[in-house]
Amino acid sequence: MIEHLAKSLKLIIKEQISGINYGDSHRKPYAYLPTYTNTPPYRGQLPWLSSSCDVDPSFPHLYRELLIDLFGAIGVEYLPEVCLYELESRAPLEVFYAFVLRFGILVEDRLEERQIIDAEVLNRVIGYLMWMDRLRLERLFDSKEIYKLLSQQKFEKVEKILKTKEQS
Repeated sequence: MIEHLAKSLKLIIKEQISGINYGDSHRKPYAYLPTYTNTPPYRGQLPWLSSSCDVDPSFPHLYRELLIDLFGAIGVEYLPEVCLYELESRAPLEVFYAFVLRFGILVEDRLEERQIIDAEVLNRVIGYLMWMDRLRLERLFDSKEIYKLLSQQKFEKVEKILKTKEQS
């Protein structure tokens, strides 16, 4: 019975991961912005912020500043550029939570249905995204596969794909 439950949980997680909307063959990447954090990488549950923290859409530069502050507050060194792209259609808190919950929770914690954010994992993910985007500046390719593998924390496969793209 426990085996069946574990299989069901894995299927649910795979369905959620397959719904990633980060594939972006149609765009060139933006710049990565440093958060200038001196906060050590965070590990724990994120406090749920009220939507009253949202900023007025007539000041788009404040959206970017809010994201820099949010990522910096948990010890993430760079603002992921895909988050800047997502600001075109979503509020900053939505963008922050979507990215952090998608890429910052260890797979084991997802299986146990714990939302424990690990900023060290986020920093590692963003490092791979920066590598990918440096390559995408030379030649556009669809990065959806890489985003999927990063959300599954299959870092060895990501490295292999990026090395292949680097050599081609």
